Amino acid sequence: MERIRSNTRMPTREIRQIVHEEYQTQISKWVASNAMKLALKMIQGSTEAQYKKIWEYCVELKKTYEGSTMEIMFTPFRGPRGNPKFMRLYCCLGPLKKRFKDGCRPIIGLDGCHLRCIYRGQLLTVIAIDPNNGWWPIAWAVVEREAIEQWTWFLKYLSENLEIENQCHYTFISDQQKVKKAPHPRHWCKAYFPTHVKSDMIVNNLCESFNAHIKDARDQPIITMLELIREYLIDRIQRRRAAMEKYKGSTGPLINEIVETRVKHSSQ
Repeated sequence: MERIRSNTRMPTREIRQIVHEEYQTQISKWVASNAMKLALKMIQGSTEAQYKKIWEYCVELKKTYEGSTMEIMFTPFRGPRGNPKFMRLYCCLGPLKKRFKDGCRPIIGLDGCHLRCIYRGQLLTVIAIDPNNGWWPIAWAVVEREAIEQWTWFLKYLSENLEIENQCHYTFISDQQKVKKAPHPRHWCKAYFPTHVKSDMIVNNLCESFNAHIKDARDQPIITMLELIREYLIDRIQRRRAAMEKYKGSTGPLINEIVETRVKHSSQ
């Protein structure tokens, strides 16, 4: 059990090998696969059980991270003995929101990716650019599908959290090619943008990078997935903080590299 706990994606051939080495017996692929499913269910809890605990999970996060916003949308009760059906969850942790307001650039990437657990859905994410041109997570949401209704619900809470009163002060980046361009180029052409919202980024690499790092988490039940995302972000922020404490430059290393490259090109 402990070996599977430390490697939840252990292949069946490795399970069969472990059983053979420790117990001197052979098991089939089918037995190994079923044993793996049973062990994972014991470790993670059933998917249904995690949905029942989602309200408690949100309360704990709000207690742990001051200023966090956790919103759940569910269908009404179906009869006196019916249970509500989970539909959506919005998460914006207080420290992430505060750091965005304190120092991130007003450039925000929007993206969605598929969930691959038993109950499918979409994970919507909002990623900003930090002062070193890296990505900074702001908020994410689990929704039933990616459509205008779900994005409207998500962005409503986001605008409240970030206190966005004038959208012209921000640049939003998305790969939604089906969205029609606004009638005037000042809404979509960088030449018309004010200096503080301009960026060399012309694709949504911010969100794509984040989605790639949480790929394995998207296979898991909802609370397990959310915890893997939270733990990954905490670890990443702590490692970057430790690295920057040793850094001696007056600007971020990526920004400094850009400046040096352009100085070199200008002198040629």
